[in-house]
Amino acid sequence: MLQFGYRKDQRPDLLQFKQTLATLDPGGVPLRSATVAGNRADDPRYVPTWQDLVTLLGHADFLLVAYSKAAALTTRATIAAGNGCYLMPMPMTGEVPDLLRAWVLSPPTPPQPLVLPPTRDDPATLRDVGVGFEVTRERDGHTTSDRPFQWSERWLLLQRSAWAQRQQHAILARLTRAEADLARLRVKQGERADAVQERVDALRKRHDVADWLEVSVTKTATVQRRSGRSGRPSATTPVAEVTTYQVQWTVQRNETALAEALTLTGWRIYVTNSTPEEVSLVQATALYREEWTVEHGVHRWKGGQLPALPLFLHIAWRIRGLMLLLLIALQVLALLEWQARRSLAAEQATIAGLVPGNPKMATAYPTTERLLAMFTSLHLR
Repeated sequence: MLQFGYRKDQRPDLLQFKQTLATLDPGGVPLRSATVAGNRADDPRYVPTWQDLVTLLGHADFLLVAYSKAAALTTRATIAAGNGCYLMPMPMTGEVPDLLRAWVLSPPTPPQPLVLPPTRDDPATLRDVGVGFEVTRERDGHTTSDRPFQWSERWLLLQRSAWAQRQQHAILARLTRAEADLARLRVKQGERADAVQERVDALRKRHDVADWLEVSVTKTATVQRRSGRSGRPSATTPVAEVTTYQVQWTVQRNETALAEALTLTGWRIYVTNSTPEEVSLVQATALYREEWTVEHGVHRWKGGQLPALPLFLHIAWRIRGLMLLLLIALQVLALLEWQARRSLAAEQATIAGLVPGNPKMATAYPTTERLLAMFTSLHLR
C-alpha cells in the first residue's frame, strides 16, 4: 500500500498511498472512495470509479465531471459504450494544441457569450464569464475490454475572460522583463557574436519569450594599421594590421506571433458526449466551475478537520479501515453543510456570528466546521 510515487506536495522522499473520491454535486457529498497503492497512476482509476458509481446508483444516467486525466480515449469510449455521459477538459497534448489554435483563429461558428445566472450575493447581475463555441466530431476507439466503439462527441471551446486577462498580463510582463534584461546586457571583453547570441537565446528561454521577441546580433569588423615597433615609423618600418570586432544587437517584438498568442489566451477545450439539450454550452461552463467541491473533501483529509496525516499505520487493511471511517465522517460534514446552505437559500437568509473576532459578519455559505464550533461551549447535564 505504501509506495514511492509522484507527490504533489514535493516530498519524493516519503512513502504514500492514494485515495480516490467521487462526490455528488452540487453538495459535494461523497459517494465512493477507494484506497490504492501510492505508485498507481491516476488515469486507470476513472473507469472502475465510474463502474462503481453505476452499480451504486443503479443506472448510468448521470454526468461524470472529471479532470483532464480522465480524458483518455479508452476511458471516454468505455463510458460512452455504457450509455454514460462525461464532461472533462482535454489535455494540451497530441493534436489538441493544433486543433485549439486552428479553431480559435478561424471559428467554424461565431462564438456566443457565456452568461451565468446571478449569485445570491448579487442577485440582480448576470455573470458574463466569457465566450465559447462547439465542434461536433465522430470518434472511433476501444473500450477497456478492447471492444471497438464509435460515438459522437461535442468539443466545447470556452474562453474565460478573467483567465485570459491574467494570461495576457503574464505574457506582457515577461516581455517587459526580458527587454529590460536585454537592455542591461553588456558585451564582455573579447566576446564574439556567437557567444553573445548564446547568452541572448538563454535569456529569451529563461523568460519564455523566444516566440515573441526577436533579437538580431551583428558584428562590425574594424581594421587598423599599426607600427610593428616603437618609436617614429620610417619607410622601412613593418606595419601590422589589427582587426577589432564590435558586437551589437537589436531587439524587436514579433507583433504577429504576439497578437496570435494574446488571442489564444484563456481558451480551453472540453469534451462531452451529452446532447445540447442535456448539457448546453453555458451549462457545461457552470458545471465544470463546480469541480472544486470534490477538492473541498480532499483538503479536509489532508489538512482540515479530518486529517489522515500524519499516518502511523503500515498494514494495508488498517489504512483502508482508517480511510473508511474518515469517509463516513466526511459524508456527515458534507451533508450538514449542504443542508444548512439549502435551508438558508430557501429562506433567502444569512447567518452571522460564525467568524471568530467578527460576530457581525453574515454568510449564506457556512461550513460545517464553523457551525459545529458554536456548540463547543454547550454542556449536557
